Amino acid sequence: MLAKRKKAAGHTVAVDDSASRQYAHRQQAGLKRVLKLRREAELALEKTIASSSEGRRMREEAKELVTVLADACRRMRAGKTSRRQIESEYGQAARAFETKYRRVAEDAWLKVADRAPAASRVYRELHSRRPPSPLSVQLVDFLGFIFPHVPQKSNDDTASTAQALLPPLDVPMCSFSLHLTQDHTDAAGGIGFMPSYVSPSGGFFSETPSAPAFDNIPGVASSRALLGAEFTFPDGYTSFTISADIDWNYSMSTWVVFGGAGCGIDLVLRVEPAGGVNPTEKLQGLASVVAPVLWGATADGSGSSTIALTLDLNGAAARDFKVFAGAASHAEAEGTAGISMANISGTVKCITVHAE
Repeated sequence: MLAKRKKAAGHTVAVDDSASRQYAHRQQAGLKRVLKLRREAELALEKTIASSSEGRRMREEAKELVTVLADACRRMRAGKTSRRQIESEYGQAARAFETKYRRVAEDAWLKVADRAPAASRVYRELHSRRPPSPLSVQLVDFLGFIFPHVPQKSNDDTASTAQALLPPLDVPMCSFSLHLTQDHTDAAGGIGFMPSYVSPSGGFFSETPSAPAFDNIPGVASSRALLGAEFTFPDGYTSFTISADIDWNYSMSTWVVFGGAGCGIDLVLRVEPAGGVNPTEKLQGLASVVAPVLWGATADGSGSSTIALTLDLNGAAARDFKVFAGAASHAEAEGTAGISMANISGTVKCITVHAE
């Protein structure tokens, strides 16, 4: 008996942000570990800048950026401006500041650049896992790191096992009746904006979390936008491979003055049993950015990926599952003044349940 795709029953929306909250906290903790790792080099850079009269003026004028960003965020919270206006206003002031003092910072950086931590250590602290070999990284002056997208090799852990006397099972779903959106920002005084959008009929999703920080008030934001369908997994089978084919396009940017910021994007595959209890998730990283101590770092990319996981069931009875696919993204910032933004848009082309 082949798996059944359950008849669409209209769009379903879930607003429980628990997974997004845990995701945001993990990413924020990773950034804090990186900032601790590079703190010695950062202090050396700040001390070198402050050793000249021009550098001291630079530190004083950085306070003006704090005022610009703080005022814009207050107006945003009061509904008197938009996120794009904040980016425009702060961006103009930030670019003028960088033009005026970039040479001062570069002269100081040349004296302390050898104190920067190794990229492999930064990756390990940021992601809590061993870096791949070889590690793809772009180094940015002033202690910045970009870990761009690297195409994934096929996963051995998604191989199917033979299930005696049962025919092969291969059920694709290329239209979607469900969607799941989850957003999170730090409730303890932090600032974050998390617009997200899904269109189940076309398989389209997009999200743009952004996090400003000013005067040592941190910002943190995360979003996830997933599309899905219901499947009845037939009796007799105890192991399934679930995969999703996703087209994606991302961009990330950070800009800080004497602080830290980061952002990143992951593909997500989520399987929920009936009732939504104990879901299974897999995240597959696309790219991540750690902002330099000064100025900014950006990354962008586009492509197609397949994300897959193997689900082993206890017993062989038929049961219903919801399967979702899409992306999660995050942005964090802290320090004197800064902003971090991530954007991803994409299309879930197909979700397939397979067993043999």
